[in-house]
Amino acid sequence: MPIVYAKEGEEVELVRLIAGRNLARRLSEMGINKGTRIRIVSNSGIGPIIIEIAGKRFGIGRGIASKILVNIIK
Repeated sequence: MPIVYAKEGEEVELVRLIAGRNLARRLSEMGINKGTRIRIVSNSGIGPIIIEIAGKRFGIGRGIASKILVNIIK
């Protein structure tokens, strides 16, 4: 599922990026790669999604977030 549907407080694992080379590189530089565990800090349904990776927080626009496919970690 796209990360835009994840709920606040959930931890997810990235399974696939639907992105071109430039976007994939930008996300990789942020530490967003296949297998990365991501905690959803804020996802209010409007505006950017705030995520946390290894103690660092990032804001991801909803358009980009729709290209990040994840599985929820139970």
